[in-house]
Amino acid sequence: MSKAWAVFFLACANFFLSQFYRSTNAVIAPQLLRDLSLSTEDLGLLSAAFFYAFGLAQIPITVFLDRIGARRMMAGFSLVGVLGAFVFSWADTLTTGILGRALLGIG
Repeated sequence: MSKAWAVFFLACANFFLSQFYRSTNAVIAPQLLRDLSLSTEDLGLLSAAFFYAFGLAQIPITVFLDRIGARRMMAGFSLVGVLGAFVFSWADTLTTGILGRALLGIG
């Protein structure tokens, strides 16, 4: 398999995971409310953390894309996303959950 195909499949996987994490909180909302003792406002903030981080990261990411290159950026931010998934899965407080969702948004 050529490097181009590997990068293509990594980009596809990242897109799939991005779409997955955008909708995850809606599916597991009852469990999040119960397990983390969240209010509905807290759940909204937790869900929005992904989108806030995603939006705020767009400008610096475009600068780094030109300086570092797409392959390195994709690999690095994929690792940030994986770290975010682990942090979110281990979250036992709202703050840890927001940190995990923010890392997911950046990644």
